[in-house]
Amino acid sequence: MSFYTEIIDLIFSKKIQTKEELHKAKIKLCKKYKIDRIPPDSEILAHL
Repeated sequence: MSFYTEIIDLIFSKKIQTKEELHKAKIKLCKKYKIDRIPPDSEILAHL
């Protein structure tokens, strides 16, 4: 699974419902996948 697949799954499953929850999840997943920068929301949307 990739960063984008996992974050999108969390959004669609309604485990992320607020902007704050999204930001926390992005930080957590960036650490998990060893991504140096936090992708902007627009980049996540581009992977839909």
